[in-house]
Amino acid sequence: MNLKEVSEFEEVVANVIAFNKDLQTEGSIALRRFSQFSHWYYIPYLDLFGPSKFIGYKNMGIDNYSGEGDGRDTQQFLNPFFDKVENRDPHYPELTRKLKSLASSTGKDINSRTLNGSGGIYIPKPEFDLGIADSSFLDIKYLKNVTNDAGNAYLKSPDVFTLHWPEKLNSNILAADPGEIICLFQKGRSENTIYLTHLVTPVDRKVLKDGYGNYQKGRSVRIIAVVNNIHDIPLKSSVPVESNLRNRAWGRTEEPEKIFSIDDVEDAQLAIWDLFRPYFRPFINNPNPYAPPSDADDIEHEPSREGKVKLVTHLTRERNRKLVNAKKAQALQNGTLHCEVCEFSFIDKYGQPFIECHHDTPIHKGAKLNGIEDLSLVCPNCHRMLHRKFDGEYHTVESLRKKFFS
Repeated sequence: MNLKEVSEFEEVVANVIAFNKDLQTEGSIALRRFSQFSHWYYIPYLDLFGPSKFIGYKNMGIDNYSGEGDGRDTQQFLNPFFDKVENRDPHYPELTRKLKSLASSTGKDINSRTLNGSGGIYIPKPEFDLGIADSSFLDIKYLKNVTNDAGNAYLKSPDVFTLHWPEKLNSNILAADPGEIICLFQKGRSENTIYLTHLVTPVDRKVLKDGYGNYQKGRSVRIIAVVNNIHDIPLKSSVPVESNLRNRAWGRTEEPEKIFSIDDVEDAQLAIWDLFRPYFRPFINNPNPYAPPSDADDIEHEPSREGKVKLVTHLTRERNRKLVNAKKAQALQNGTLHCEVCEFSFIDKYGQPFIECHHDTPIHKGAKLNGIEDLSLVCPNCHRMLHRKFDGEYHTVESLRKKFFS
């Protein structure tokens, strides 16, 4: 077998997904050799592990993984994308617990070298982490209809699944970038009511060809939130803004601006986000501990053009996660990690370094050069009020503070 080293982070992510699928296949080589792997690589936004020997070569999967290759080589291939987590790191115990849980689910043991230091656990370098744990309602960039005969499309899917597009709309498959959120909606069986069912985000920009009938192509997506029952979130009675889904988002990914009134887009995004709060996966609404910003001092003086698409390592959205993380890191270091409106502190109340980040100039009003001085830290309640109109106008952080907390 001609093995080629991975050269893109997307290839690594695809291999991690493939490895975890292989673990579900009885008798697979990946499952049989589980306890031989000693170097494990964790993708936070997927909540999945993969071993170096499997994920370090291109296009690995159950059909072509035979155990060939050298783990020492693959570690070198993966070094540009990952950092090793030392056992003194405060997040090491939780990562170890997760890996042990994975091992237990397969009936296998973790290789002793993983825990004694000659092997190890690795996490993405900050520039390769999507920051999904810090997602907010403003990340809901698209809506898409899904369907099946039973009226419960994808409701029983695993956390990472293939979302399919109809053949005639294949050109729309790559509309959403990794980290951008697609809200899925569908009709119940034999009824006309439209229900919101999922919030998902693409995990890479790879088009898969594993579909069926008229839905041959798709993308791997990660579930951020999913309802328990098709009838949990009816659109019309839940989202308090006018919407028009006639010939919109039926099979394709459609921007909210084309569905909701332009003046109501952020209200719609916020309403959708709030409706899904009971159904979020555990990693949402918590600070992401696996991608600490190491360059906050540099970023403070480095402008970042937001709201457009650029090519970094691969196409990703311009909204700069480093910038947001740097703002939070600076506040944490300075002891000012509290709401800039009401001064509520999650650290004081709950012992958790949580806060949300508000763009002082809304992204939908156009791209703008931002430094961290153009971002404000706010609690979820005040954040919601900043995106609510009072007498037809939105408040700034300063005006909201003066009106209600002076």
